[in-house]
Amino acid sequence: MQRLTAALAGYGDISYLLVRLMLGIILTYHGYQKVFVIGLNGVAGFFGKIGIPLSQVTGPLVGILELVGGILLILGLFSRY
Repeated sequence: MQRLTAALAGYGDISYLLVRLMLGIILTYHGYQKVFVIGLNGVAGFFGKIGIPLSQVTGPLVGILELVGGILLILGLFSRY
């Protein structure tokens, strides 16, 4: 067990990088769909249909946050927060 732990000890930084990149790609893709494919008004309309309050504010906000947040994660900016 100690050999396995010692062998995997050097992969901690790489695993954090891979998880950060995968999550950033997923968020960017979904944000891109909300902003450019569906449109911010479409997202706001969907949020209104499912009962999310202030859908005209939260719909565009979620789309933009996913897009910008995903790009920031890929670049590694503010990832420690």
